[in-house]
Amino acid sequence: MLRFLLLFTAAFCVSSSSRASPGSKCLHVNNSTHRIVDTDGRERYFHGVNVVVKGPPWLPELQEFDPLKSFVEKDMQTLQELGLNAIRYGMMWPGAEPEKGVFNETYFTLSEDLINTAGSYGIYTLLDMHQDVLSDKFCGEGIPDWAVDTGNAKGFPYPVDEPYKVDPTTGYPTPEDCAKHAWADYQFAEASSAAYQNLYNNSNGLLTSWANFWGKVAQVFADNEYILGYELINEPWAGDIYDHPKLLIPGVADEDVLAPAYEVLNKEIRKYDECHSVYFESVTWDELTVGFKQPPGGFAYANRSVLSYHFYTPPQISADITFAERQKDLERLKCAGFLTEFEIGLPDYKTMADTDEYLQGSGSSIWYDNGTMNMQVVDRLSRTYAHSVAGVTTLMLYNEITKRFTLTYYVTAACTSNTTEIYFNKALHYSQGYTVAVAPSNSVTWKEENDNYVIVSHSRSLPEGALIDVSISSST
Repeated sequence: MLRFLLLFTAAFCVSSSSRASPGSKCLHVNNSTHRIVDTDGRERYFHGVNVVVKGPPWLPELQEFDPLKSFVEKDMQTLQELGLNAIRYGMMWPGAEPEKGVFNETYFTLSEDLINTAGSYGIYTLLDMHQDVLSDKFCGEGIPDWAVDTGNAKGFPYPVDEPYKVDPTTGYPTPEDCAKHAWADYQFAEASSAAYQNLYNNSNGLLTSWANFWGKVAQVFADNEYILGYELINEPWAGDIYDHPKLLIPGVADEDVLAPAYEVLNKEIRKYDECHSVYFESVTWDELTVGFKQPPGGFAYANRSVLSYHFYTPPQISADITFAERQKDLERLKCAGFLTEFEIGLPDYKTMADTDEYLQGSGSSIWYDNGTMNMQVVDRLSRTYAHSVAGVTTLMLYNEITKRFTLTYYVTAACTSNTTEIYFNKALHYSQGYTVAVAPSNSVTWKEENDNYVIVSHSRSLPEGALIDVSISSST
């Protein structure tokens, strides 16, 4: 189901040249700080939402506004107003290649138009090959029917349940049967586990086909200035856990199954695009260190690699542990990190605060399945944070109760810009007024821009290492 942000409030289009809008060259990763930076060396931070359609036509409604189905300019304006500067867009393999070797050019054209329009609103796009249980054949979605190879596995969903009858019209289990179990339970079916394994192992050339899909995507978007990167696969399953039970051990599947497949995908992408970053994900139950020994393509590509990860309870136990362990992974792999999914619920304040504390990006959704908006989530996602920082950030904190925002960073020669951009939702969080304090006050100035942005500029005479402090406080 498509889930993303919509709000019936006034919107505006920012045109000031000081805005941290998508540029003409790719973002990359600073291997020392493990953060995403732009061509000026400014650190860039992203908060966003998922735009994923999990069935035909594999695209959102592109003509008329709909609270659940569309992604049109009204949606984009709303994202912009709420300070959300990224979408995680479902680049769906069945939509792109419904027949083996035959790409749907219309799908790519419409996707590119959507991405370019979003980019005009300052919104970057992460291209996500989304999947959940791999296929409609397994009560999920993700890869084309022609790419499903279950080998000699027993009928789906054994041993989760007795094999389901297949609808002769669709070739899939019926919705009634699928509803008997939670979708995640179906990962444990022999058939789905085998299908994952056969994809990873290049059975009948399936890994080659998967790589060709990503190669096609890279050809289309290599020169697109609005692309964050390519997310190889969402929530990959470990593979055939019945033939290889050790794959259930955290880290084992990452090293033995996923890493070799990711090497193949990265190699094909790099034939056409040496610029954009590759986002790679471990199995979902890696509470401690992930099993990867290097980023896809090796450490030569670490400055174009981002470890994508999710936070749900379960399988995760503690936000503190998860974020601390992912930070260790980033230091070891010399790449950046991005929280691309987390659950909607009361802990989200802490989840968002943790991404700020660990100076990473995050993405989530704000709609309930019934089409009503969760205003608590709007309040949480539309938080005060820096879109870009002209230096190296040492502290970024936002207090959801007091609405006080604190940013500390130091000047570095690697950053050629002296402009930092901070988003704050004045109408939602600062309706009674606000105050801004900057230090050192004789070398740092600020101004409000387009209602919802504070632009901080520091003197170019400040020496490298000079510390800059910024705070925004509500007047109430």
